[in-house]
Amino acid sequence: MYNSSKEIVKRYFEPELRMPQLDQEIQRIQQGGGGGVGNAANVAGTSFKITMSGVSLLTSMIGAAAGVSSKGLSNAFDFTGDMISKGIKSGGRAIDNNAISAKIQERNNLYQSIQNGTVRRGISEEELDCAVMELVPVDLYEIALNKLNLDESQISEVEPIYFEDYYIDKHDENQVKALGRDGVIRTPHYQATWLFGTSNKLCIYQCIIDLLQGSYTGMDDAYFWKNITKLSNSTQTVNGISHSYFVIKGANFEYEFVYKDNPEINHTVRGLKSYYNKKNE
Repeated sequence: MYNSSKEIVKRYFEPELRMPQLDQEIQRIQQGGGGGVGNAANVAGTSFKITMSGVSLLTSMIGAAAGVSSKGLSNAFDFTGDMISKGIKSGGRAIDNNAISAKIQERNNLYQSIQNGTVRRGISEEELDCAVMELVPVDLYEIALNKLNLDESQISEVEPIYFEDYYIDKHDENQVKALGRDGVIRTPHYQATWLFGTSNKLCIYQCIIDLLQGSYTGMDDAYFWKNITKLSNSTQTVNGISHSYFVIKGANFEYEFVYKDNPEINHTVRGLKSYYNKKNE
């Protein structure tokens, strides 16, 4: 299931991944890389016609003057070769221009479909979301406690909070983003976060999962309650879809988590904020 989940993710984001490939293909053709098999076939056809024309010319010349000098034959062959060379170059340029135009049109059409959220992906958003869940480590809770050097007795005063959603990197303009038919923006990265409150600190374990590779990187940190200046949640609307955000801010740090809003999450968020307010009275 692990490998098949990665393949499902790759299939969903294939249109976005195809965009830079099209750019490279256009650049390669512009630099003389050729237009593929069709180009080679057309150029070869042009060369063949010119070669046959040259052979007819030589035949006529030889037939008309059996005593032609070797220099005359050499000049005739040079003339024929020049015709072939010019024919190949001319035919190659014509085919390349057509290939470039076709690739640019293909790119523009794909870009427009991606922007509109109407691109055909072959799978539904529901299928993608299910595949993504298979790539999130099932023991993330235990991993988080271990990385933060905590045991459950230390976090009994505050109910732990778990946030998860597709990760949008605001600092990376080139990050792949896909607008689904449900109006939700998804990326090939997923963010899963555990927040644990102890009597002295708020502890954070954040995991960013590379969905295309199936790998993840984790980050852990802890901050004294007194050093946290802001602990809040809000709602923002993007493409007509509401997204919930949770912000943790201090003098030298700031975290913003996107999470899927539901009554259980809201309950635990209220509990954490209440505990924070109590610690900072």
